[in-house]
Amino acid sequence: METCYPVQTLCRWTRLVNGKAITALLSSQPNGRKMEPRPVILETQQSQEQFYCSLLAMVRILRDGLENAVDTVFQRVAERLAADLDLPVAWVGRLGPGATWVQVMATAGAAREYTEGLRISSLADIPEGQGPGGRALRSGGGVIVGDVVNALDFAPWRERAIRFALGGNMTAAATVGDVGQVIIGLFHHIGGAFPGATAPLMTGLVQDLAAFLRQQATAKDYIRLQSYQAAAIAAQQELLRQGNPLSAADVN
Repeated sequence: METCYPVQTLCRWTRLVNGKAITALLSSQPNGRKMEPRPVILETQQSQEQFYCSLLAMVRILRDGLENAVDTVFQRVAERLAADLDLPVAWVGRLGPGATWVQVMATAGAAREYTEGLRISSLADIPEGQGPGGRALRSGGGVIVGDVVNALDFAPWRERAIRFALGGNMTAAATVGDVGQVIIGLFHHIGGAFPGATAPLMTGLVQDLAAFLRQQATAKDYIRLQSYQAAAIAAQQELLRQGNPLSAADVN
């Protein structure tokens, strides 16, 4: 039997199926257009509320950040994720076009020093590309690791994970047109893990971030075009003010 009840958050509706909350989440693109509902199964009401609060904050950050520097927006995203989800580490990075190594651009959380010198590659034939980050970059989706310390493909980062007492990991990546990829990595405290059904939610979040970057690039191109047009108009007006000296020279 399905029980439906309203939730005053980002969701349109929520219903219980086999004891689990299934919610169609709604978020907005930076240009204000509504996105399609994303079905998400969250294991607990607490996790549900945490993710809702964080996603609502992400929509606002991306909506208001088109005129801000990318690293500033990334830092706000990382800080909000770490705070809302009570995570020791949340980081955001980029992989440039043709590049093979991720550049960590923002990090937050009590154990944010974990990302210092962090090396993640998109290449599948080296250890640094075989972990959750490399797999997410190649698949363009989300990857969840329940316990990073005991995961075989997490060997390059095991010692630092132990040093910072990290547990579960969730990583997701998305392509940003022809300018590379964006990637988000989250870590739980030791003993903590991310519910498997939250991977689509994480994937949706990083796709929203990629859409923001594409729209910001489009806005910059538009502003550049406007400046060119303004310069051309100013030049034409100056010629008219001078009585078109080029034409006068032709007559002489």
